[in-house]
Amino acid sequence: MACGESLRSICRDPDMPDMSTVRSWVIRDHDGFAERYARARALQSDTWVSEAVDLARDTPTDAGSVAKARLVVDTIKWTACHLMPHRYGDRISTTVAGPDGGPLKIALAPLSALERDEMAFLKQILQRRAGAQGKGGDDGDEQG
Repeated sequence: MACGESLRSICRDPDMPDMSTVRSWVIRDHDGFAERYARARALQSDTWVSEAVDLARDTPTDAGSVAKARLVVDTIKWTACHLMPHRYGDRISTTVAGPDGGPLKIALAPLSALERDEMAFLKQILQRRAGAQGKGGDDGDEQG
């Protein structure tokens, strides 16, 4: 797998376990198998990405070859991105800040600013929450 062979093709070999057995070993971490499998998957992604770079670089420029290479490269990119998102996925950064990058200020409205129906709804939520805690539950998930 680390050399780029898929789990499916490896498990087709009669001397290898079937895919369900391998997956079971990963799930149960049979003799530390989960860590070794994760390392092999990471190396597999690296191998596939290297192959995609070589394919893109070495593909003849005729339309048919380019179309096929694009399909293969896009498939490899998609797979690597999903197997190793921290390494091959798009990096997205989110920053929450106030004006001019300063601290974010949160202003709470006073209870007196609530409308009558909003106040009634809030009271109902608080009563349900207090009732749930009084019964030994603290998750506030009430049905009905």
